[in-house]
Amino acid sequence: MRRKGNRRMKRKLILLITALSMLCTVFSVFGTGVYAENTDDEFYICVYYDEAGILIDTKKIEEVSSEKELERYLNMYAPENAAKARLYRWNTSLQPVGAPIVTDYIVGNMSYTFKAPNVTSEMCTAQFWQNKGNTSNELVMTENEINALNRAILDTAATNTFDLAALPGEFNGRSLADSLASFTSPSGLYIDGQSVEESYYENIRNNIKNADVTENMQLKYGIAVNRTVMKAYPYEEYLSDDPSDPEWDNLVSTAVYVNE
Repeated sequence: MRRKGNRRMKRKLILLITALSMLCTVFSVFGTGVYAENTDDEFYICVYYDEAGILIDTKKIEEVSSEKELERYLNMYAPENAAKARLYRWNTSLQPVGAPIVTDYIVGNMSYTFKAPNVTSEMCTAQFWQNKGNTSNELVMTENEINALNRAILDTAATNTFDLAALPGEFNGRSLADSLASFTSPSGLYIDGQSVEESYYENIRNNIKNADVTENMQLKYGIAVNRTVMKAYPYEEYLSDDPSDPEWDNLVSTAVYVNE
C-alpha cells in the first residue's frame, strides 16, 4: 500500500511540475509581442507540442481578424519539430479566458492556399479562361515578332535579362559589385510584421561592396543540386509588403530547381 501511495504522489508531483513549467514558459512570452503591440484586453497564446506530446514552445498572437489568419499564424510561428498546437485566449491580467479555442491542431495542415497579388479565385478555375474565348487556333505572334520582342526585352535594362550565350568569358567583379550595391531601397516592406528601416538596406549594400571579388574574374556556370530561391539582394529574412503576410517574399526573383 505504501508503494502505491508513493507512486501516486510521484505521479502528482510530475504533473504539477509539468504544469508549472508550461505556465512559466507561457509567462515568459507576455512581454514580447510577436505580431503587434497589445491594444486589446485579450490576446492569444499558442502552445506547441512535439510528437511525444511534450511542450516545446509558446507564442503570443495578437489582432487576429479571421480564422484563416489565425491558422496562418499557427503555422507561421511553429518551431521546426512542432507536431501539434493548442490555442488559448488570455487577458491582460494573465488569466485564461474559457477553454482552449483550438486543441490538437496538426501543424502544417493548412486548409487553404495563398494567391499571388492580383490573382482572384475565379482565375484558378478552367471556366474563367474558357470564357475568354477559344483562340487556340489563332496566330498570336509571327516568328519575326517573337524575335523582336526577345530583343526588346534584352535591350531594356529594367528587365534584368541577359543573353547568356553572348556574355564575355571575363568580367570586372569589382565594378559588378559596385553596380549591384547601388540599388534604390524598396519602400513599404516588413520583416516579422515590423517596418524595414533604411539601415537594413545599408547593411545589404555594405555586404555587396565587401564581397570577395577582383577586377578580373572568369565567368563560371554550375548545376543546382538543391532547390533554392534567387533573391534580388543577399539577405536571409523574409520581406513582404504586408505585415501579416508570411507567404510572399517580394524580393524573390525566381526559384531554381535541381539540374537547372
